[in-house]
Amino acid sequence: MARPFRLQTVARLREERRDAARAQLADALRAAEVLEDKRQDLARLFDELLEARRHAASRADTSWLMSAGRYELVLRADEKTLNANIAAVEQEIDRRRQHIAEADRDLRAIEVLRERAELEAKREAARREAKVLDEFASRAAYVTHADVDGLTQAF
Repeated sequence: MARPFRLQTVARLREERRDAARAQLADALRAAEVLEDKRQDLARLFDELLEARRHAASRADTSWLMSAGRYELVLRADEKTLNANIAAVEQEIDRRRQHIAEADRDLRAIEVLRERAELEAKREAARREAKVLDEFASRAAYVTHADVDGLTQAF
């Protein structure tokens, strides 16, 4: 009968840690997607502002051009903040990927130990079986030898 793996609880905890790290990475990737959507929206706003400035310049609407300039400053500030957030999220994604790699290595170490334990258990079972078979063969040989000796003594 095979013995249960002694480090099963540790293996389960490491699997849970790895799975949690993967979930955290998924959250960070979703945050990166949201920020990328905001970046695209901001780029669209810059394009719209540029187009509106062209029309306003052709009409010589200076007050609107000044308002557009202030609006562009606000958009530039938003862009700077957004770029900082994107950089922070990218760093966090890298950190979480490293965390997953570490968790995978830890789990693999436990799996290697489990494989070694299973191999050792198989070897031990084979050794015990060979011992039983050797004992059986030895008894069979003894009985056969005793029968042969008994026959030779009878003649």
